[in-house]
Amino acid sequence: MTVSALLFDRKTSRFSYCDACSIRASTADILFAFVLFLTVTDSYRLIAVWGQVGSLAPLTGVFALAALLYALFHSSYSAMPFSRFLAWTTFVLLLPVGSVAYSLNPNFRDIGLQISYFSLLCGSKVFFSRATTRHLRRVLLDGALVSGFTGVILSILRPDLFKSLAQGTDFTTFDFAGRGYGFYLQPNICAASITLLFFLWLFVRKSTPALRLGVTVISYQLYC
Repeated sequence: MTVSALLFDRKTSRFSYCDACSIRASTADILFAFVLFLTVTDSYRLIAVWGQVGSLAPLTGVFALAALLYALFHSSYSAMPFSRFLAWTTFVLLLPVGSVAYSLNPNFRDIGLQISYFSLLCGSKVFFSRATTRHLRRVLLDGALVSGFTGVILSILRPDLFKSLAQGTDFTTFDFAGRGYGFYLQPNICAASITLLFFLWLFVRKSTPALRLGVTVISYQLYC
C-alpha cells in the first residue's frame, strides 16, 4: 500500500501529494533534534560532567548558535507575519533583556540565556513546521519524557548521583523532602518543564485516552 503525505509548496501556494517514504529527516534536522533533546531535558549537564567542563556557558553558546543556523538555513519555514515576529521578539527577547537595565544585580549571563532561548524558539518553530521531522519529533518527545521520568526516579532513589551535575550552576542544596527533581535539579522547575513537555507530547502523538490517563497518573505520583 502506498502511503502519501500532503505537502504545502510555499512558492506556488498549492498542496501536493508525495510518497511519505521519501520524506526523510535531513542531517541538520537530526542534529537540531539532538540539541533540542539535550536542552529541554537539561541532560546537557551530563556532557559538562563527563567532559569536565567547569562552566555550562560554552555549551549554551554552541546550542544557541546551532539553533540560529538551523533556523536561518531553513528560513522559508520560519516565515511569519511581521506582527507575530515582532510579538515573539518583544516578549521572548527584548523585554527580558531590557529588564537587566533596571535590575538591582544585573547579570550578563541572563542576557546570554535569553538570546539562547530565543534562538532555540526560532529553531523549534522550523523543526515542528517541516514535514521531514514528523517521525523525528515523535521520537524526540518520547525520549524527552522517558529521560525526564528516569531522572526523577533516580533523584528519589539515589540523590547522591546528581550532586556532580550542580557544578557551574546556582544549585547548592538537594534536600527537597523526598521530592524528585531529575536533571533539572529543582522539583518545581522539573514539574513545570515535564508538564509542558507532556502537553506537547499529547499534541504531537495524539495518543489514546487510556495512555494519556496512564501518563498523567504516573506524573502525579512522581511529582506530588
